[in-house]
Amino acid sequence: MATYVEFLSGDGLTLRQLKEQEKRKLRLVDPRGRLSTLSPDKVIFRHTGSSPEAVADSIKALEQEVDVPLLWESVLEEERSGPRSAAALALIYFDDDKDLHGSAVFRALTAEGVHFRRRGSEFEARDREELALLQRQREAEEQAEAEQARLASCLEAGEVSDALAARLLRHLRGEEDRQLGRVLDATFAAPPRSAFSLLVRLGHLPPTAALEVIQANLRRKHPEPVVAYAAGVELPQERGLVHDAHFSIDDDDTREVDDVLTVHQEGPRLRVDIDIADPSSFIAMGDPVDREALKRA
Repeated sequence: MATYVEFLSGDGLTLRQLKEQEKRKLRLVDPRGRLSTLSPDKVIFRHTGSSPEAVADSIKALEQEVDVPLLWESVLEEERSGPRSAAALALIYFDDDKDLHGSAVFRALTAEGVHFRRRGSEFEARDREELALLQRQREAEEQAEAEQARLASCLEAGEVSDALAARLLRHLRGEEDRQLGRVLDATFAAPPRSAFSLLVRLGHLPPTAALEVIQANLRRKHPEPVVAYAAGVELPQERGLVHDAHFSIDDDDTREVDDVLTVHQEGPRLRVDIDIADPSSFIAMGDPVDREALKRA
């Protein structure tokens, strides 16, 4: 039979075989046969067994018996505050404080992480109010993780409901949505462009939509105050076209035609005039229409 020790490493216990014990240090061997040293005061539990697997299996079997909420209730009933060792808690639960039982309790409480707060190698029972708050936080985190997984699945499968499409659009317009942002970052190499393309492909946005316009938070419809102001603007009196031959050289996709060409005969020559729109003649700098135009520039 060999001797095995457990010590704290990171957030949990590490099990190693004791190769040799000296006055101020222990020589340990890991499963690969590599040697290391440990100060004796770092040892939490000692065990004897035929192999590390046999010891680990014995601890695991006992750990599975630990009902953490039941142990927590038992500790609260004693009305004694303060941290306790895993061995002391094992004595309460198993009526046995052997190191195998202590290790099982230590591992069970560490894995559950809700009813008890760990302080080094000891544990302190949370009070009922603190426990209720922590449980609500854990439930919220679990719900958020489930929702995040659902969102990722929908985006990867291209299954975007109207509600999700509206949420994506709000996010593209700059509305903060950390959860959706994390999902997009994890799902796509170019999140904004990919989300926009998905909305267009699935018909949630028209083919003529522009990502830059959406990201600038510009709307197809103008704000009501701007429309109301524009309706009251007195437009210059139309003079009409003097010549019949007038046309634009802009292509069919141009949305804002702000100039036209007119052509007429003057003797042996053709005269070409360029007529340019002059909105400044009826839109003043700083008025609602001008400010809205500046946003959309």
